[in-house]
Amino acid sequence: MLICCTALLCSCDGHSIGTPAETYEVTFVLDGGGAGSSRATAVADETALSEMCLYVFDAQGVLVEAVASTSASVVGNYAAGDYNVYALVNCGAGVTDFVTQADIGTAVRSLESQVSDFSMYASAGFAVPEVPVCTIPAVRMVSKVELRKVTVDFSSRPGLTDSTLTIDAIYVINATGRSVLDEGRDYVPDLWLNQRGYVSGGADGLLYDAVNVSVDDGCVYDTPHYYYCFQNDCVDDTHSPVWSPRHTRLVLDCTLAGRKTYYPIDIISPEGGLLRNRNYRINELVITGFGTDGPDEPIVEAQSYRIAANVTDWEGTYTISEEF
Repeated sequence: MLICCTALLCSCDGHSIGTPAETYEVTFVLDGGGAGSSRATAVADETALSEMCLYVFDAQGVLVEAVASTSASVVGNYAAGDYNVYALVNCGAGVTDFVTQADIGTAVRSLESQVSDFSMYASAGFAVPEVPVCTIPAVRMVSKVELRKVTVDFSSRPGLTDSTLTIDAIYVINATGRSVLDEGRDYVPDLWLNQRGYVSGGADGLLYDAVNVSVDDGCVYDTPHYYYCFQNDCVDDTHSPVWSPRHTRLVLDCTLAGRKTYYPIDIISPEGGLLRNRNYRINELVITGFGTDGPDEPIVEAQSYRIAANVTDWEGTYTISEEF
């Protein structure tokens, strides 16, 4: 029988299964850690919590309680024993949506749904009465890609010194359009956005910026741009014109000396793939000549670039130094 839960916050709604004679109070606290930078174009607060749903299971995997809240803190009462709690933040989840732990982990979210709020997911184990406060380390499903500065330096190509580079747009290509809550689950994306090039869509607020700024030789464009995308587990890459999964790339779409040219940057971690809840930061992109003829084309050897990388959680950075 489903009855009202004993959560103390008036902002919570929930269901509990059974009411044991002796219970102990447990406070759940969501911990998302560190605030992020605001995006160059309009986007929701990176740490905003609009709603949350907690699912509590006992040691046998039986659902004990589900609680919906608009707060980052929830109080419940439980019998002595071991439990697991799952937090679904900004996922639009209701208290009757799931009955098993496996169902929660394999629930799918679309990238388009992240335009207003970033979904977060976490789980934690706790023992009653030994743990009166259970901290749940929330992890964003998206990662952040930053481009902080573009420098134009044609000193090694005298024929371009009088040319102006126009940055027409900056966008992310080969982006996974859907992902599951639990990043550890085997999941093969069935939707890819901006395959090999930009295509207008519902996730433009996360993947695309129109720029239309001209940068002369020896000058700098230092307006930061921020993009958000789901994890991409592709370790192997390809530039084949026939679509298949491949690395996610940040692309500068430019015009140089009247010619369209592109500067694609692979967004990957040293161990491979684009990981979730990471900050991939390009502190400076130094453009020294023409890029590629297409946004998903490889850079030729004469225009190679260098990468220095360091991966940490979102609160840290993934630093990329680039030179074309």
